[in-house]
Amino acid sequence: MAVRKIFTILLVFVLAFALTCCGKSQASKTGEANDAKSKTDTKTDASTAATKELDVAASFVIKGAQDKDMELTVEEIKGLPAKDVETQLQDSGGNITDITAKGPTLKDLLKNKGINLEEFSAVQVKARDGYAVQIPEEIIKSRDIILAYEFNGKPLSESDTPVRIVIPGEFAMYWVKAVSSLELKKDSAKLAADRMLFLDSVGLEPVEYTFDDEGDKALALREIFDKFAVEYEGKPFLMKARDGLKKTEEMETAKKAYIKITGENAPEFIAPDISYGMYVKNLVWFGTDKEVIMGTRQNLAAYFKSETVPLETVFKEVNMEIKDDKDYMVKAKDGYSADIKGKDLKQGELLLSDDGIRVNFKQLPKKYNIKNLMEISLIN
Repeated sequence: MAVRKIFTILLVFVLAFALTCCGKSQASKTGEANDAKSKTDTKTDASTAATKELDVAASFVIKGAQDKDMELTVEEIKGLPAKDVETQLQDSGGNITDITAKGPTLKDLLKNKGINLEEFSAVQVKARDGYAVQIPEEIIKSRDIILAYEFNGKPLSESDTPVRIVIPGEFAMYWVKAVSSLELKKDSAKLAADRMLFLDSVGLEPVEYTFDDEGDKALALREIFDKFAVEYEGKPFLMKARDGLKKTEEMETAKKAYIKITGENAPEFIAPDISYGMYVKNLVWFGTDKEVIMGTRQNLAAYFKSETVPLETVFKEVNMEIKDDKDYMVKAKDGYSADIKGKDLKQGELLLSDDGIRVNFKQLPKKYNIKNLMEISLIN
């Protein structure tokens, strides 16, 4: 009896041990299988992502030309008559590089689709990395916009595909790499100011802003707009640099930007979340289509090549039409203002001296000669 009891206990123990080992073995195999599946899934996900990236890099979209977007592949682009150009690329630092490029023009591509490029007033170009720039009407009508698939005798690198914009005779900021979309616009904003403001009289406390590893002073653009009571929501943001560059930016981007007011290239449009290529240095003016803010005294003097500038010349710079029989307000930083007829306003001079910005009217009493000029605007 005792022997049988001991035998039974031993048998139970052996069976329990066997089941435990079997369970561990099965768990181990299951774990290995899951690990293998996980690795396979990871490789599959990476492969899928890479395939999607290749698909994106092999085509781009044209918007605004038809009822629906047109997707174009590099192979389609290569099937169109191409231009071989020899030109120069000028970057934001003024450096000039000789380049060659090959590809069809945007005009010819659209013509092949039955679309006339000159019916549009602007082309908004976007890159895969989020960079965007608007090509204005004057460039559309006077330059070739080339969709290059070869650059300096070689196919574009993977980072620059599917095509790169090349516009001979224009600044590098328009030469967008890795184009993801082109949007044709018929209603792009055109500057026609009826209110001119002056940055030197904004009266805001600047903030420290690190630029090129140096501490500079800057003003938040939204605060400038608010201080001057500029209506900016839903408007385009327009700007012009001293070297002649004009740029249109999305207002949602501009609202997060700063105007750097000290150091090299000031005043300069900068922002922490946009690429260096989207900065615009030595601003002559910036603002909306109706309200513009003139740059600093020093930069204006450099642009106009004089410290004494006829007001009519300044008005023409921002397409500000002055009508002889209309009334205009001239206002100083301290709030002092005077109303003046358009015919007299045209005779004034802008004085850009070390004492600040002043306006002078030789034909009018001294009360119209205003120091620390802040605003010139149409009285509705």
